[in-house]
Amino acid sequence: YAVIVQAAGPEIWPDDGQLGVVCKLLINARRVFFVSHHNLEDVQQCLGMELPNAEVIWNPVNGGSILRAMNVALPNVPEGSVKLACVARLNVHAKGQDVLLKTLALKKWKDRDVSLTVFGEGPHRQVLHNLVRYLGLERVSFAGQVDDILSIWSGHNLGVLASRYEGLSLAVMEAMMLGRPNVVTRACGNSEVVEDNQTGFIANAVTVEAFDEALERAWQRRSELSSMGVLAARRIRELTPEDACLEFAERLLVVFS
Repeated sequence: YAVIVQAAGPEIWPDDGQLGVVCKLLINARRVFFVSHHNLEDVQQCLGMELPNAEVIWNPVNGGSILRAMNVALPNVPEGSVKLACVARLNVHAKGQDVLLKTLALKKWKDRDVSLTVFGEGPHRQVLHNLVRYLGLERVSFAGQVDDILSIWSGHNLGVLASRYEGLSLAVMEAMMLGRPNVVTRACGNSEVVEDNQTGFIANAVTVEAFDEALERAWQRRSELSSMGVLAARRIRELTPEDACLEFAERLLVVFS
Protein backbone atom coordinates (compact mmCIF):
# COMPACT_ATOMS: atom_id res chain seq x y z
CA TYR A 1 0.00 0.00 0.00
CA ALA A 2 0.93 3.65 -0.41
CA VAL A 3 -0.11 6.66 1.63
CA ILE A 4 -0.84 10.19 0.42
CA VAL A 5 -0.54 12.94 3.04
CA GLN A 6 -2.61 15.93 1.92
CA ALA A 7 -2.06 18.16 4.95
CA ALA A 8 0.10 18.20 8.06
CA GLY A 9 1.03 20.48 10.91
CA PRO A 10 1.40 20.56 14.71
CA GLU A 11 -2.29 21.48 14.97
CA ILE A 12 -3.25 17.98 13.80
CA TRP A 13 -0.37 15.87 15.10
CA PRO A 14 -1.52 12.54 16.59
CA ASP A 15 -1.44 12.27 20.37
CA ASP A 16 0.71 9.74 22.22
CA GLY A 17 -2.04 7.14 22.06
CA GLN A 18 -2.21 7.38 18.27
CA LEU A 19 1.45 7.97 17.50
CA GLY A 20 2.54 4.32 17.44
CA VAL A 21 -0.21 3.38 14.98
CA VAL A 22 0.59 6.32 12.69
CA CYS A 23 4.31 5.59 12.81
CA LYS A 24 3.79 1.91 11.93
CA LEU A 25 1.39 2.82 9.11
CA LEU A 26 3.89 5.19 7.49
CA ILE A 27 7.03 3.12 8.00
CA ASN A 28 5.47 -0.04 6.54
CA ALA A 29 4.08 1.65 3.43
CA ARG A 30 5.77 1.05 0.09
CA ARG A 31 5.78 4.80 -0.35
CA VAL A 32 4.49 7.83 1.55
CA PHE A 33 3.63 10.69 -0.78
CA PHE A 34 3.45 14.29 0.38
CA VAL A 35 2.08 17.26 -1.56
CA SER A 36 4.73 19.65 -0.22
CA HIS A 37 8.19 19.54 1.31
CA HIS A 38 6.77 21.46 4.26
CA ASN A 39 4.31 18.63 4.95
CA LEU A 40 7.08 16.05 4.79
CA GLU A 41 9.21 17.94 7.29
CA ASP A 42 6.22 18.45 9.62
CA VAL A 43 5.53 14.71 9.73
CA GLN A 44 9.20 13.80 10.21
CA GLN A 45 9.39 16.24 13.12
CA CYS A 46 6.29 14.66 14.65
CA LEU A 47 7.75 11.16 14.33
CA GLY A 48 11.24 12.27 15.36
CA MET A 49 12.76 10.41 12.42
CA GLU A 50 13.31 10.58 8.67
CA LEU A 51 11.06 8.60 6.35
CA PRO A 52 13.27 6.89 3.77
CA ASN A 53 10.16 5.84 1.80
CA ALA A 54 8.87 9.42 1.39
CA GLU A 55 8.37 11.28 -1.89
CA VAL A 56 7.00 14.72 -2.69
CA ILE A 57 4.46 14.94 -5.51
CA TRP A 58 2.50 17.75 -7.11
CA ASN A 59 -1.13 18.01 -6.07
CA PRO A 60 -3.06 17.97 -9.38
CA VAL A 61 -4.81 21.27 -10.00
CA ASN A 62 -8.50 20.97 -10.86
CA GLY A 63 -8.55 21.21 -14.64
CA GLY A 64 -4.80 21.72 -14.51
CA SER A 65 -4.11 20.81 -18.12
CA ILE A 66 -6.84 23.20 -19.26
CA LEU A 67 -5.63 26.03 -17.05
CA ARG A 68 -2.05 25.44 -18.15
CA ALA A 69 -3.02 25.73 -21.80
CA MET A 70 -5.10 28.87 -21.31
CA ASN A 71 -3.67 32.21 -22.30
CA VAL A 72 -6.19 34.24 -20.35
CA ALA A 73 -5.96 38.00 -20.15
CA LEU A 74 -8.29 38.63 -17.23
CA PRO A 75 -9.83 42.09 -17.00
CA ASN A 76 -7.99 44.57 -14.83
CA VAL A 77 -9.69 45.63 -11.63
CA PRO A 78 -10.09 49.45 -11.48
CA GLU A 79 -6.82 51.11 -10.53
CA GLY A 80 -6.55 51.81 -6.83
CA SER A 81 -9.01 49.08 -5.88
CA VAL A 82 -8.01 45.82 -4.27
CA LYS A 83 -10.60 43.10 -4.61
CA LEU A 84 -9.64 40.15 -2.45
CA ALA A 85 -10.82 36.58 -2.90
CA CYS A 86 -10.45 33.86 -0.27
CA VAL A 87 -11.13 30.50 -1.91
CA ALA A 88 -11.14 27.71 0.67
CA ARG A 89 -13.40 25.48 2.70
CA LEU A 90 -14.91 27.42 5.58
CA ASN A 91 -12.85 25.86 8.37
CA VAL A 92 -10.98 28.32 10.56
CA HIS A 93 -8.87 25.58 12.17
CA ALA A 94 -7.15 24.95 8.84
CA LYS A 95 -7.76 27.97 6.61
CA GLY A 96 -7.53 30.78 9.17
CA GLN A 97 -10.35 32.95 7.81
CA ASP A 98 -10.70 34.41 11.31
CA VAL A 99 -7.19 35.87 11.06
CA LEU A 100 -8.02 37.36 7.67
CA LEU A 101 -11.24 38.95 8.90
CA LYS A 102 -9.64 40.36 12.05
CA THR A 103 -6.91 41.85 9.88
CA LEU A 104 -9.48 43.58 7.69
CA ALA A 105 -11.19 44.89 10.84
CA LEU A 106 -8.20 47.17 11.49
CA LYS A 107 -9.21 50.79 10.94
CA LYS A 108 -6.81 51.38 8.06
CA TRP A 109 -8.34 48.55 6.03
CA LYS A 110 -11.87 49.72 6.72
CA ASP A 111 -10.86 53.16 5.41
CA ARG A 112 -9.38 51.81 2.16
CA ASP A 113 -10.97 50.72 -1.11
CA VAL A 114 -10.62 47.03 -0.26
CA SER A 115 -13.32 44.38 -0.48
CA LEU A 116 -13.29 40.65 0.21
CA THR A 117 -15.36 37.84 -1.25
CA VAL A 118 -15.24 34.57 0.69
CA PHE A 119 -15.78 31.52 -1.53
CA GLY A 120 -16.48 28.00 -0.32
CA GLU A 121 -18.62 26.07 2.13
CA GLY A 122 -17.79 24.32 5.36
CA PRO A 123 -18.52 23.81 9.06
CA HIS A 124 -17.74 27.39 10.09
CA ARG A 125 -20.00 29.30 7.70
CA GLN A 126 -22.26 30.68 10.43
CA VAL A 127 -19.29 31.35 12.72
CA LEU A 128 -17.68 33.47 10.02
CA HIS A 129 -20.94 35.29 9.26
CA ASN A 130 -21.19 36.08 12.97
CA LEU A 131 -17.60 37.32 13.05
CA VAL A 132 -18.15 39.59 10.04
CA ARG A 133 -21.19 41.11 11.73
CA TYR A 134 -19.41 41.48 15.07
CA LEU A 135 -16.39 43.19 13.48
CA GLY A 136 -18.57 45.52 11.42
CA LEU A 137 -17.06 44.48 8.09
CA GLU A 138 -19.31 46.06 5.48
CA ARG A 139 -17.26 45.11 2.43
CA VAL A 140 -17.08 41.36 3.05
CA SER A 141 -19.45 39.05 1.19
CA PHE A 142 -19.94 35.28 0.99
CA ALA A 143 -20.36 33.66 -2.42
CA GLY A 144 -20.64 29.99 -1.46
CA GLN A 145 -19.28 27.18 -3.61
CA VAL A 146 -18.41 28.33 -7.14
CA ASP A 147 -17.26 25.81 -9.75
CA ASP A 148 -16.28 28.32 -12.44
CA ILE A 149 -12.73 29.30 -11.45
CA LEU A 150 -12.52 31.88 -14.21
CA SER A 151 -15.55 33.74 -12.88
CA ILE A 152 -13.87 34.04 -9.49
CA TRP A 153 -10.62 35.52 -10.70
CA SER A 154 -12.04 37.72 -13.44
CA GLY A 155 -13.51 39.93 -10.71
CA HIS A 156 -10.74 39.79 -8.12
CA ASN A 157 -7.09 40.79 -8.35
CA LEU A 158 -5.54 39.31 -5.20
CA GLY A 159 -5.94 35.96 -3.46
CA VAL A 160 -5.71 35.79 0.34
CA LEU A 161 -5.25 32.67 2.46
CA ALA A 162 -4.22 32.76 6.13
CA SER A 163 -3.78 28.99 6.52
CA ARG A 164 -2.77 27.55 9.88
CA TYR A 165 -1.95 24.22 8.27
CA GLU A 166 -2.13 23.14 4.68
CA GLY A 167 -0.90 20.77 2.05
CA LEU A 168 -0.36 22.98 -0.94
CA SER A 169 -3.45 25.01 -1.70
CA LEU A 170 -5.01 24.19 -5.05
CA ALA A 171 -6.79 27.55 -4.91
CA VAL A 172 -3.45 29.36 -4.73
CA MET A 173 -2.12 27.36 -7.68
CA GLU A 174 -5.29 28.02 -9.70
CA ALA A 175 -5.09 31.74 -9.00
CA MET A 176 -1.48 31.78 -10.16
CA MET A 177 -2.38 29.85 -13.32
CA LEU A 178 -4.89 32.59 -14.09
CA GLY A 179 -2.45 35.40 -13.41
CA ARG A 180 -3.42 36.47 -9.90
CA PRO A 181 -0.89 36.90 -7.07
CA ASN A 182 -1.66 35.77 -3.52
CA VAL A 183 -1.03 36.76 0.07
CA VAL A 184 -0.38 33.55 2.03
CA THR A 185 1.14 32.38 5.30
CA ARG A 186 4.50 30.65 5.55
CA ALA A 187 2.98 28.00 7.82
CA CYS A 188 2.34 25.61 4.94
CA GLY A 189 3.53 24.52 1.51
CA ASN A 190 2.12 27.62 -0.18
CA SER A 191 5.46 29.38 0.28
CA GLU A 192 7.00 26.73 -1.99
CA VAL A 193 5.22 28.22 -5.00
CA VAL A 194 4.76 31.86 -3.97
CA GLU A 195 7.93 33.96 -4.14
CA ASP A 196 7.74 36.76 -1.59
CA ASN A 197 7.49 40.21 -3.19
CA GLN A 198 7.83 38.65 -6.65
CA THR A 199 4.75 36.55 -7.38
CA GLY A 200 2.92 37.25 -4.13
CA PHE A 201 3.40 38.10 -0.49
CA ILE A 202 4.16 35.81 2.46
CA ALA A 203 3.16 36.42 6.08
CA ASN A 204 5.76 35.01 8.45
CA ALA A 205 3.24 33.85 11.06
CA VAL A 206 -0.46 33.08 11.36
CA THR A 207 -1.26 36.24 13.30
CA VAL A 208 -3.12 39.44 12.57
CA GLU A 209 0.12 41.40 12.89
CA ALA A 210 2.00 39.24 10.39
CA PHE A 211 -0.85 39.01 7.90
CA ASP A 212 -1.42 42.75 8.11
CA GLU A 213 2.25 43.35 7.32
CA ALA A 214 2.11 41.14 4.22
CA LEU A 215 -1.21 42.60 3.07
CA GLU A 216 0.19 46.11 3.56
CA ARG A 217 3.04 45.30 1.19
CA ALA A 218 0.50 44.15 -1.37
CA TRP A 219 -1.49 47.36 -0.90
CA GLN A 220 1.58 49.53 -1.38
CA ARG A 221 2.22 47.72 -4.68
CA ARG A 222 -1.40 47.48 -5.80
CA SER A 223 -0.58 49.13 -9.12
CA GLU A 224 1.79 46.19 -9.81
CA LEU A 225 -0.64 43.36 -9.05
CA SER A 226 -1.38 42.72 -12.72
CA SER A 227 2.31 42.46 -13.67
CA MET A 228 2.99 40.29 -10.61
CA GLY A 229 0.18 38.03 -11.79
CA VAL A 230 1.92 37.57 -15.13
CA LEU A 231 5.04 36.45 -13.27
CA ALA A 232 2.96 34.16 -11.05
CA ALA A 233 1.39 32.47 -14.08
CA ARG A 234 4.80 31.92 -15.62
CA ARG A 235 6.28 30.64 -12.35
CA ILE A 236 3.58 28.06 -11.60
CA ARG A 237 3.87 26.66 -15.12
CA GLU A 238 7.64 26.34 -14.69
CA LEU A 239 7.24 24.52 -11.38
CA THR A 240 4.44 22.08 -12.13
CA PRO A 241 4.47 19.11 -14.52
CA GLU A 242 2.44 19.06 -17.72
CA ASP A 243 0.18 16.35 -16.31
CA ALA A 244 0.50 15.80 -12.56
CA CYS A 245 -2.01 12.93 -12.57
CA LEU A 246 -0.11 11.02 -15.25
CA GLU A 247 3.21 11.63 -13.52
CA PHE A 248 1.82 10.30 -10.23
CA ALA A 249 0.34 7.24 -11.94
CA GLU A 250 3.70 6.46 -13.52
CA ARG A 251 5.43 6.75 -10.14
CA LEU A 252 2.88 4.39 -8.60
CA LEU A 253 3.55 1.83 -11.33
CA VAL A 254 7.25 1.97 -10.51
CA VAL A 255 6.59 1.58 -6.77
CA PHE A 256 4.36 -1.47 -7.21
CA SER A 257 6.15 -3.14 -10.14
